[in-house]
Amino acid sequence: MNYISMYLNDGKSLSCEEETAANCISSYFSDPSAPVPFMKEASRRDKSYMVADQSFASERADVITFTGAPQEEVLKLQGPVKVDLNMSISTDDADVVVKLIDVYPDGYQMLIRGDVFPVRYREGFNAPKPATPGEVMNIQFTMNDVAHWVQPGHRLMVQIQSSWFPLVNMNPQKFMDNIYMAKPEDYQKSEVTIYHQKDLQSRILLPLM
Repeated sequence: MNYISMYLNDGKSLSCEEETAANCISSYFSDPSAPVPFMKEASRRDKSYMVADQSFASERADVITFTGAPQEEVLKLQGPVKVDLNMSISTDDADVVVKLIDVYPDGYQMLIRGDVFPVRYREGFNAPKPATPGEVMNIQFTMNDVAHWVQPGHRLMVQIQSSWFPLVNMNPQKFMDNIYMAKPEDYQKSEVTIYHQKDLQSRILLPLM
């Protein structure tokens, strides 16, 4: 399968070119008391989120967004989407949620694929490990298959956040044996930093049809 790398670049842009600047980071604070919802208005799980407009999330301070240039020709995607991020957190655990989005010319942001990855599993699902606050970690995971054509004039977008509630249970952002046993006092804010610079590239790998 052929893949194309789309790099997170300076200026919140998304490009097939690697970033050349030496110091480029993007940060946000993830607050468990105000998680990012999976739809603009949702109090329960609703399958319509799979095509719901994600533009509300782009306006939040706890979501960072990278947008590509308008497509000049059809981009045909088919297969699993891969994520390769360099990041750090100010706590010893957190989730990272990555969303791949098709931005229509009228501004509608359609979710193509999204998934969550707890950083505790960065060395394997059988080896949960707390993060060292402030230490750069390489996070790699594979999202489910997509079958989507990005039309001319549309733009690709990547949104990164650390909650997706109530679709995904809120991580207390504190390393625990079982987060489902977390008490109210265990939940804490975490500063999440994504590195996208010359020596620490971050990218999403798209499967080409």
